[in-house]
Amino acid sequence: MRTGPEWIVTVVAIFIAAVAWFIRSRQRIELLNFLRPERVADRAGLARVAGNGLYLIAVLVAAAGVALRYRLIGETAIATALTVGVLALTGWLLLRAQDCLKP
Repeated sequence: MRTGPEWIVTVVAIFIAAVAWFIRSRQRIELLNFLRPERVADRAGLARVAGNGLYLIAVLVAAAGVALRYRLIGETAIATALTVGVLALTGWLLLRAQDCLKP
């Protein structure tokens, strides 16, 4: 039975992957908080970029859960890698999303 941080990280990774699926497969870009729908020029492109970015974040979170579960590295290193990775992927996502918006 999973307890503690491993369980929480698994649930978070599944939730992020579910949101990514809704955005990418169903083009539910209204789930994205950083844009105004009237500025979207390429709905399908934005859904693809945002969905892929969120899938990568979900994989990163799941990898952190695996590292926690099997004690591959220290908790501080895992938290640091997760924070840096999520910030980098979020920045990449925001920059790539600008290509799908009207000026």
